[in-house]
This record gives sequence, structure tokens and C-alpha cells, in this order.
Amino acid sequence: MHLQMPNQYPPPPLHDLISNLSLDLTYLSLPPSTPSDYYGDFPSTPSTSYLRLFESHLSRTFKADDCVFMPSGVMAQSIILMSKCRDPDSMFLCHKSSHLLLHEQDSYSNLLNKKPIIIDTSSPITYSSVLSSLNASPSIKILILEHPHRELGGTLTSYSDLLKIQELCKERNVWFHIDGARIWEAQGASNGEYTLHDLKGLCDSMYVSFYKGLGGITGAALLGGGEVCEEARVWLRRFGGNLYTLSPYVVSCWAGFKRNVEDADFTFIDKANKMKSVYAALKADQEVSEVLQFRTETVEICFCHGIINGTREECEEAERKVFEKTGVHVFSRLRGEWEGGRKMYFEWNMGNVNGRIGDEVYLENWQLLAREMKALKEKK
Repeated sequence: MHLQMPNQYPPPPLHDLISNLSLDLTYLSLPPSTPSDYYGDFPSTPSTSYLRLFESHLSRTFKADDCVFMPSGVMAQSIILMSKCRDPDSMFLCHKSSHLLLHEQDSYSNLLNKKPIIIDTSSPITYSSVLSSLNASPSIKILILEHPHRELGGTLTSYSDLLKIQELCKERNVWFHIDGARIWEAQGASNGEYTLHDLKGLCDSMYVSFYKGLGGITGAALLGGGEVCEEARVWLRRFGGNLYTLSPYVVSCWAGFKRNVEDADFTFIDKANKMKSVYAALKADQEVSEVLQFRTETVEICFCHGIINGTREECEEAERKVFEKTGVHVFSRLRGEWEGGRKMYFEWNMGNVNGRIGDEVYLENWQLLAREMKALKEKK
């Protein structure tokens, strides 16, 4: 039995990836005569283009006026920045953990010539932090709020604060954009009380990803009003994002959306509940708790950060020994150091495969890892 407890991060092997496209075509019931999209199918309509049909389908799901499919989320958020931060002196507001600041090689500055105002807190964006920032910096034209916050362990801005932020942005004429790279996971918060269209209704625009949580090859969408999406299509051309054809990405993304959102028999609410169950079992075990802690006191969605009490070498050696004995990987990869390298942390996504592993299997393997970690430390 070879099991991967946290979902695997890399894409599948090349041959599997390509063969999966044939399965996706069958799953979507697309007839053989369906034409490929061509340079974004900008002049086409949903009745003549399956790309535009997918965009229209997403618009209805989120109750947005329009939608633009794009190759990547970096492109989608760069486009919304260019669209809503036109004045040379205008600035954008975001959290210090924003993807724009940490993972895009400062493209907002080097490519777009934009400047950020940064909310420097260790907790999610709140209404009070946005209010303080807007009061201090009238030049802010757009707020980019990640929901949920990946780098903060899957924590979310409360729905009540989102409502107040929405009203505040309207009052100040500030564009409110939600970075929804993991918006699917956010459905699991509050036991699914707030739907995708509830969340989209809070903001002026939203970006969503199709490979995170849905298994698409790659791809993103920008949802918003008709005017902003038409402008986004112009910027998509300027960025080179309307590729000769986006067909493989669109097929894979639509199939992933359909399987994991519309037709799912194991929903993101189910995944969140499973994460909460495993989280509670591991926290309650004294042996495991000596080695494994979590970044947050509670888990809201099917995603969290685990923190292991050991160096990288100790963690990887102990994990290898557990796998040799049981065929179970208790984590897929360590993301970085914690507390100066004395501890390491990893991301934990509860997905379609690891979400069906029994709680007792998680507990037994983490107990074994705790013993292996203890043995390694005693040798020193």
C-alpha cells in the first residue's frame, strides 16, 4: 500500500497527463466535431465556441456578468492591476503574504510599475486593517484580498468582515478584488453556508484557479463585470495570453471543475470535515503532539499547515523510515523552516484520494513518525 497523505504537489507523469485529456473529452461529452479555440475566440459566442461556452458557464455559476479564461493566475491578477491602477501615482493594497509579493519575482514593480501598500500582520486581512490603510493612503485604488490565505495556513477573513470591506471599498471608490486561487476550498468553511456566488457577490472581480484543488493541467479565470472583462481580453492579447489554442487547458479545467465542484461525490465540505476529524485525532494524541503541531488552533477548510519538531534532515529521515515500513508518506514535501530551522513546516491538502484514508491510518503512521523522530534525537 503506497499512500500519500498530503496531496501530491507535482503534476502527473507526461503520458498520464496527455492520456487524461482523452478521458476528459469523454467526460465532458464533447462531440468529435467540436472545433478548437483559436487565439482566444474573442469574436465568438457561447453557441459557436466551447471556450466561450465554458466562460459563460462559469459566469452563471458565480453569478458574474462575464468571465475570461487565461493561462495563469499571475496573468489574471497582473491584468486587473493594470486595469484598475492606471494612474502612475496609484497604489494597490494587499497582505504581506500575498502571492504578488512572495512568488512573482516583483512583477508588479519590474513589469507593471506598480507600488503596494502592505498590511503587515500575521493574521488574515480584517476590516480594521483595510480601514486604517485606506485612511493612511488615499492613493490606494485596488484591494487584493486572498481568500483563503495560503501562507497563513488556510485561514480566512471572516464573512462579516468581507461584507464590511465591500461597503468600505464602495464608499472610497476602491476596486475590491479577491484572489480566489483556493476559492473552492473556501466552500468548506462554515459547513458550506456561503456559496461560490455569495463569495463572488462580495467583490468587483475575482480570479480562480483550476489546477489547485481541481486537477486541471493549468489555467485560471477572471470573473467580473462586462466592461472589466472586455478590457481584460485586450490586456490578455497584450500579455500574449490568447495562445494559438488553449484547448488542452480548457478541456482539462472544465473537466476538473465538473468532477470536483458540480458532480463531486466527495465535496469540499466533506474534505473540510475530514481534515477537521484528522486534525482533532492527531492533536488529541500525546505522542504525536510532541512532534506535530499546527499553525492554527482550528481548521476552517481542507487545507492547513503542519509544523514538525525537527530539522529538515531529521524530518526527511524519519519520513523515509515510516514509508519503508508502511508504504505511507505522511507528508509530501517540506516547504520551509520554522523557528530558525529547529522545526519544519509543510502544507496539507485534503483531497479526493487522501481524504478517503481512515483516521486510524493517519494516527498510526504519525505515531510511528514520532517514534522515529525520537530515536533520531536520542542518537545525538
